[in-house]
Amino acid sequence: MAMEINRDIRLSIGTLLAFQLAISFGAIGLLDRMAPAIHHIVEQNIVPMESIQDMLSILASSNEPVEKRKKEFTIALERLRTKATQRSEIRAMDRVLSNHEAAIWGDPKAQQEAVVSLRELAKFNQKAMARADERARNLGTAASWAIVFLGFSGFIAGLFVLRRLLTRVAEPVASLSETLRAWRKGDFLRRCKSHEGVLELRNALAIINELLDEHLAPSSRSRSPENTQDKAVVIHFLEQNPQPAFVVHEKQGIVAANSKGIALLSRNEGASLRQDLMRAKNGAPGTSVTSVTQIKNSENWLCTVKAE
Repeated sequence: MAMEINRDIRLSIGTLLAFQLAISFGAIGLLDRMAPAIHHIVEQNIVPMESIQDMLSILASSNEPVEKRKKEFTIALERLRTKATQRSEIRAMDRVLSNHEAAIWGDPKAQQEAVVSLRELAKFNQKAMARADERARNLGTAASWAIVFLGFSGFIAGLFVLRRLLTRVAEPVASLSETLRAWRKGDFLRRCKSHEGVLELRNALAIINELLDEHLAPSSRSRSPENTQDKAVVIHFLEQNPQPAFVVHEKQGIVAANSKGIALLSRNEGASLRQDLMRAKNGAPGTSVTSVTQIKNSENWLCTVKAE
């Protein structure tokens, strides 16, 4: 069976990679949809405009032989007819077709009618180009917003994955590191946050807490039986207190606590609670400290805090 920590990391990284692939393929797909729209403008409008320009040039030219001009005019007109989509365009082309021979021979009236019809066709194509351009722009805008949405979704997924890794992997490891550093400095009541993280880390932190409970201080094994018994008696009386209770030494800090007190020290606010207790023994109780009593003939104080 795969370890939960491996599965968690693979799932997080796999989610990010999946979003990145979705964004990449989505952008490619949207750009591919733009290409046909641009091609449609060229195919349906640019070619007809070139045909109209060719026919106007043929009508204006008188140096070429008539038969050659008629042939070129007919080819351009047929090319234009294949792109016609509206009845008004077809009617205008029919008028050009009926007058083109006379116009080529130089009949002024026929030439004028042909030019008017060709200008009308040019206007039709200009309007069609404007509509096609607007559709392409709208498609481009939609594609841009779609890419933005995909990118934002990837950003949200990244935040989710980051938060998941921090909560389930990084923070439990940091808790372990802080606890070990605290023990090295003499804070023997510090415990790991074993309720967070993936299963393997929770189990490991719980075992470490159990070991710390068994060895409340590094020198516990070398203590005399009398000191060990005294410690047990102190903890027994602390456990009788319904509130979190602590014994705070003048120099060593917290030297004993009941189970409720240890639970409070293991939480996020444990550092501020330690500071409150140290200030309380100096006559400046913190907001969470409810009572401070010096133990006679010692440098220890009995402190209690608000129960949650």
